[in-house]
Amino acid sequence: MISHKTVAKQLGIEEQSVLNLIDKYIDDFTESGKINFVKIPTGNNRIKREAILDERAYYMLIMCSKNTSKSRKLKMKIVIEGFENGIIKNPLFH
Repeated sequence: MISHKTVAKQLGIEEQSVLNLIDKYIDDFTESGKINFVKIPTGNNRIKREAILDERAYYMLIMCSKNTSKSRKLKMKIVIEGFENGIIKNPLFH
């Protein structure tokens, strides 16, 4: 499980931008993965929302993120390591 805050740091974008992306594609994420939303009191009668993603939802989020220099490097790392570790097996090539 990983927090949207960690993903924001990995991608070099604002935490709210990650939450907006999750909200935009929530049906896609929950179709193949799991996201839990936690409400965190911040004082002043305000509540902040935190998204906790499982591994599949994390990968979906990374793939849906805008192709910045940082995100492309992360995407390439995920794909390369996936193939090297035998995790990724493309059925179109078998």
